[in-house]
Amino acid sequence: MVFRTGDPAILVDWYFADAAAKPMDIESSFRSKNWENRDAVAGVVGEQPGSRPWKNGKKPKGGYNGDSNSQRCARYHSDWWASGLGPGDDPGPFNTDGVPECCVLGPPASCLDSAFDLLTAEIIDIAGCGCLGIPSALERTDPGLCEWSCTYDICAGGTAMAVVTFVGGTTWELDTTCQIGAIAGFAPFVPGGTVDFTVDDDFPCCNEGTPPRSFTLRVTIPIV
Repeated sequence: MVFRTGDPAILVDWYFADAAAKPMDIESSFRSKNWENRDAVAGVVGEQPGSRPWKNGKKPKGGYNGDSNSQRCARYHSDWWASGLGPGDDPGPFNTDGVPECCVLGPPASCLDSAFDLLTAEIIDIAGCGCLGIPSALERTDPGLCEWSCTYDICAGGTAMAVVTFVGGTTWELDTTCQIGAIAGFAPFVPGGTVDFTVDDDFPCCNEGTPPRSFTLRVTIPIV
């Protein structure tokens, strides 16, 4: 498999999707040619000609982060699926061993415990965003994911959404309608711990004073 134009091909293992997996709804160059074309031709990225040793397709216990939460691992990079990594792209965030978080075995079991189905969110360190409402509780989006969502009122009326994901290690991500693109946060997942995300309001959600406007969304993990 070639993941970036000009890079050497590397070996990959294919695993069967779960029976309840959703269809992929974006273009992808990264798929098994066993199911479409075994000719000795290939694009500049994606699966390349060569031997395909048989394996039974069974996933490792727990799966990989990319399996258990593919949205987390590719949510902001649909162009990667079609064209591969660009010259300056890297597949981070990385864990302490230098391995992409999406390529390590599944998220820590602790964050999947039902005791953490609800996290607390608050808005602090406000600059021009004092009219934002109090966020609702962060509710888990799926029992098998370390991902939570909430809403909060914005200054001009209406609501914004925030989706918080614990990627693993000390890495978190925030996706909110008040800022374009993912926002990183760094803290271990421990009961009673907090993680802060600085949001540079470019939606905009705030209308006090003059730009730039920003706020911090603080997430607190309950003590159990």
